[in-house]
Amino acid sequence: MYGMTKIMDYMISPLPIRIVDLKVDSSKLKISGLRILQIGHLPGRTLRRENVTFDNWAIVFITGGEGTIEVRGGRLQKIESGSMLFVYPGLTLSFGPLKYWDEYYIRFEGDRIKEWIKSNMIKQELNVKNVGVSSNWINKIESIFFKMDSGLPEEADRAALLLEHLIYECSQWNGETAAKKTNSTLFLAIIEELTSNLNPSINAEEIAERYHLSVSTLRRLIKQNSGYPLHEYCHRLKMERAQKYLITTDESIKEISLKLGYSDPYYFSRLFKRISGISPQQFRKQY
Repeated sequence: MYGMTKIMDYMISPLPIRIVDLKVDSSKLKISGLRILQIGHLPGRTLRRENVTFDNWAIVFITGGEGTIEVRGGRLQKIESGSMLFVYPGLTLSFGPLKYWDEYYIRFEGDRIKEWIKSNMIKQELNVKNVGVSSNWINKIESIFFKMDSGLPEEADRAALLLEHLIYECSQWNGETAAKKTNSTLFLAIIEELTSNLNPSINAEEIAERYHLSVSTLRRLIKQNSGYPLHEYCHRLKMERAQKYLITTDESIKEISLKLGYSDPYYFSRLFKRISGISPQQFRKQY
């Protein structure tokens, strides 16, 4: 994670640790803008480090125990179970557990990071969030672990996509009040409704009426929970469905376009590329 002399496993933790490096040549990856360099799980970490300078971006998630972290010349911050934070190249920290902590970390690099910084998804400053310890976060990280450990280029690409989703979810986390939890439950129900009515079109008025909402409230709820306006979120749901069709059927681009409510396949293809990063044809060849 940072420039350091070799540290033996038993010096980090008395428990078995897992560390998986990128096992394939980066030239074999399809997603060139984001690469996971290493992922690690350090349960029962006892090692504390002083004035360590990082040479890569990394996301760190503490799932148990507690400790402290301090930027050189800055204030001491408490780290506890559920803390998630980013470190970046050139950052110098003193950090570690009081007695122990359980730690996941993922080191990564790529030009995609510049876009995240530009959109404020991540910042070059130490920002500790307590996102809570839930199976949602852990399952995502363990899935990345599994894909990185496979040693397959396509799985390393999928791991990178999962990492981007994880980072997006972290960037949107503000803590949930009881009211927000109610909104989240309602949002999930509406998403299920939207997903089941992708073919061929989505009727916002009918969905709003079904949930006893005004259309403006429906739009606000979608924006608050997804970060996207309703029409953009629907496009993204449709592109996810399009990806599934491209992988699991032999239907033409035009047929898939019409099935999802797009009468113009050229518009559909442009939309797919904007959201997915590659054209439908390239996506089908890749997967």
